[in-house]
Amino acid sequence: MVTHKLRDPTEWTTYGSYLVPRGQADICFPSDFNFLQHAYGKLTSKNAYIYKNQEFVDMYALETWATTKNLYNPLKEEYFNTSFLVTE
Repeated sequence: MVTHKLRDPTEWTTYGSYLVPRGQADICFPSDFNFLQHAYGKLTSKNAYIYKNQEFVDMYALETWATTKNLYNPLKEEYFNTSFLVTE
């Protein structure tokens, strides 16, 4: 998927091609995290956990590392559609 974030960070424009001017769009590769979690467990007999970005940041980042002087937190406010697969 090739997208461009609009002024409101929860709104996106999607392009039909990756051939857009450099720096104008983000290219996202969809991942089936539920399948990856299941496959990892079956292959390794270990647990894997799926976290949405905000949950992951709350657990693993110090607030002082991720917040700007005006209290803006790009890790939480910009990457809301990101997920993490954490394994044992």
